[in-house]
Amino acid sequence: MTTIKKRANRPKNQSPSPAAKIVLAVAVAMAIGLLFALTQLSSDEDEPVVARESDRHTDTREVKKPEKAEPISPEFQFYTLLPEQAPSRPVAPPPRVVPEKPAPAIDDTPVDETAEYIIQAGSFIAESDAERRKAELAMLGYSSKVRPAEVAGQTYYRVFVGPLGGEAARQAQQRISKADIETLPRKVITE
Repeated sequence: MTTIKKRANRPKNQSPSPAAKIVLAVAVAMAIGLLFALTQLSSDEDEPVVARESDRHTDTREVKKPEKAEPISPEFQFYTLLPEQAPSRPVAPPPRVVPEKPAPAIDDTPVDETAEYIIQAGSFIAESDAERRKAELAMLGYSSKVRPAEVAGQTYYRVFVGPLGGEAARQAQQRISKADIETLPRKVITE
């Protein structure tokens, strides 16, 4: 005897087809639209009916026509003022004048060629600022030293270039001043 193989009962896919989904969406949209329209109609019915009854009774009296009054002047006058005005050009602001920084005054007194000078190129509270100035001077080609000085209980770090001979000190001072670094020449006193 032959045995027949039983097939497994698989449940059929129960999800609706895409066309059914579209039909359902259209039906829901129409139902919402119908509800909206009905609510609008019901609000129109709440209006008083008296206005409709007044149409039955018409007034046969003559209506007086108003006398022609003077024309009302416009509330705003720019409608007439603007076309009458000539166009004006905007006034340009005056050019901004930046005052030039005057060059530091350099002493023109004769230089003692036999004396030596040191040039102070800054005095700073922070040692890091003094080291930065020392680096700036190195970029200009001058070797410098940072020396601490105590003034009224506060430590200042002074940056010095030199000692240099008379004319060399003057040239160094001019070159450093051109780099916007204030300088103060000091004569070295030897005893």
